[in-house]
Amino acid sequence: MKRQSLRLIPKLPLFAGVVLLMGLAGCSVQPRVITATFDNDAARVQSLLNEGADPNAVSETGYTALYRAAEKGQTDIVKTLLEGGARVDASWKGWTPLLAAVRYEGSIETIAALLDGGADMTKRSPDDWSIVLLAARYRDVAMMKYLLKRGASLNVTTDHGWSPLSLAVFADNRELVEYLISVGASPDVKNDDGDDSYTLAAKTKNVTPEMVRQWYAAHQQKQRLERLEDRLAQTESRDSGLPMQFKRDKYLVAFSTALKSENYIDALLYARLLDRLSIPMEDSFYYFWGEALLELDDPEAALTKFKRYINRAGSSGQYYTLALQKLLDAERMLEN
Repeated sequence: MKRQSLRLIPKLPLFAGVVLLMGLAGCSVQPRVITATFDNDAARVQSLLNEGADPNAVSETGYTALYRAAEKGQTDIVKTLLEGGARVDASWKGWTPLLAAVRYEGSIETIAALLDGGADMTKRSPDDWSIVLLAARYRDVAMMKYLLKRGASLNVTTDHGWSPLSLAVFADNRELVEYLISVGASPDVKNDDGDDSYTLAAKTKNVTPEMVRQWYAAHQQKQRLERLEDRLAQTESRDSGLPMQFKRDKYLVAFSTALKSENYIDALLYARLLDRLSIPMEDSFYYFWGEALLELDDPEAALTKFKRYINRAGSSGQYYTLALQKLLDAERMLEN
């Protein structure tokens, strides 16, 4: 990763240290609301606001009490300041309180208070990092889920091409990587160095390229399954004028072809189309239907098909032993 793409909040100026020493010596020049925030004293902040203190007063280095409270995750003070009229997006060196809260110690409750107070979640840091990018690099799944729930965009990159997923991989955050892929993040996005999530995963300990491939394949399969109902309706509409026997033969050929090519989603599509015809089917149809369901990680539905095959074919059925084994496999999957 390029050095500048990791640079975040700049170091405090030397004068900030001088201000701190003056404060320790009893010569504080900070607004009292800032000092109370430093002390994490919500009651004192409220008292000062009641006395007419400016909620938007800035420290000697230019940040507001709200910025400090957000950065440190002082949710009660954040709420008190916002209720007292603090400007929710008043920034320090280009960093809004919301950006600082996500980057550092802000809790979900802190983030919620800022967003409920009108914080602009589309603002970016001086280095062009959004709240989702910051969360991907520095926070956990719970924070990411909350930000996306509140409407933050996942389709963002840094000015060097780093996506939320590639940042999570770089951070070696296995749980977050799996979650981001499950909600649609693509591992194929490349940064300016030409690295995608697969190549980045090859350099980490907890996330491997194979994990990324498996999670992405599972997400793609889930998407195809979600589109299955639409495909069913479209196929039935298209074939509505065909003779029943012709449709049966057509769907059986397609079902068999899908099984041979291990395209289990298509196999499921044609199995359901055949079942809707209400035409008697051979016993083996239910065995192969169950097999497709098992491959698609639907053991509960697979069990019903294997049981149906066994009840119909009995112990003399061609696939009786295999059906029993598959039935046991499905039961183990349900137990786990």
